[in-house]
Amino acid sequence: MIGMLTLLLTISCVNAQTSGWSRTYGGPYGDKAYALTKTQDGGYALAGTTNSFGSGIINAWLVKTNAEGEMQWNQTYSGLEQGIVDSMVQTADGGYALAGYSYAIDEGGIYVWLIKTDSDGNLLWNNTYTDLGTAIAYGIIQTADGGYALVGASNTVGEGGNDGWLIKVDSDGALEWYQTYGAAQNDALYSIVQAADGGYVLGGESDSYGSGANNLWLIKTDSSGMAQWNQTYGDSNNFISGTLIKTQDGGYAIVGTVQVSGSDEFVLVKTDSSGNMQWNQTYRGINFSDALFGIQTSDGGYALTGVTDAIEPAYAKGWLVKTDSNGIAQWNQTYGGPAQNVLGSIVQNSDGTYVLAGYTNSTGAGAEDFWLIKTDATGVIPEFSGLFVLSMLVVSGVLVAVLVRKKSLPKN
Repeated sequence: MIGMLTLLLTISCVNAQTSGWSRTYGGPYGDKAYALTKTQDGGYALAGTTNSFGSGIINAWLVKTNAEGEMQWNQTYSGLEQGIVDSMVQTADGGYALAGYSYAIDEGGIYVWLIKTDSDGNLLWNNTYTDLGTAIAYGIIQTADGGYALVGASNTVGEGGNDGWLIKVDSDGALEWYQTYGAAQNDALYSIVQAADGGYVLGGESDSYGSGANNLWLIKTDSSGMAQWNQTYGDSNNFISGTLIKTQDGGYAIVGTVQVSGSDEFVLVKTDSSGNMQWNQTYRGINFSDALFGIQTSDGGYALTGVTDAIEPAYAKGWLVKTDSNGIAQWNQTYGGPAQNVLGSIVQNSDGTYVLAGYTNSTGAGAEDFWLIKTDATGVIPEFSGLFVLSMLVVSGVLVAVLVRKKSLPKN
């Protein structure tokens, strides 16, 4: 199967030099990468969904590359009938854990799905968790005890509407416990970090708490998932959560999108270790934008990724914004050709360069393809003369959310 996939795959390589490159991986149908990790051997792993390969209509797909983005292997994984992966970690044993959801069309159920592989992507086990009812996993970490903690949203358990949840499983994927969080309105959790005391900090968005509109949401729990505090951030505008960052000073940063008077902007909120807001900043792009992911950089600043110029999805460009430690924008870059281009994950290398992952249909084998690019320390792909990079000198404009990672939960 691996050999057949390798033969079928169309891999587009543009200006593949060590100084910077752009690559796509995919087949004739839609293939979308949502997660990226730098691997223990210095390469990269991308995870997402594929319509081009595997036994089902939609399968989870894991692609492993070397440090230059050259594919080394790939694997597909099927769920009950359909399987979608939103997040991934490389595990302590060199393998991978992928989280998302699986469903069978005839049954109608959508269930949390967890996949564990070895270091070559070979499936070791996969579990679905029906205790949460109709539910989607959006975030995963490996815990200090070798197990896993996942967060997401469910419209079956909890207090009403959609509720956020946290589940803890052991190293073999057996469910140990779960907790739900939320109230009467719609609430969801998208990212998780483990706190120094063994508890968890969960990031998402809440329509039940805060100012009355959808607000960014931060919850701190103990090691059993019991909430110790929660904070919301926002005003009468609508805030959409992207990802949560554990910062170098022991606090947290939340990356998201704010919708202001018809304009959607990247937003970055910095808190202390108790979730008290210290500052927040917004960033305007070309027309409408959606922030999907962020990291703290080696200099104490932040790098935020997503899309901009997305009046229509067909014109979306990948966008990277770099800030200082106070969230003040230092520079930004856009990437992509004359079609849809989405960047949803980023890592920084030890030399200050960046690697970003997402999907594009500007180039590649057809429809959307997994997309991986490497830039220098200022977000530029050196000596790159193709259609992939457009520089933006000023962070200004108006924005619209294209929620490429967040799938809508069906209502009962």
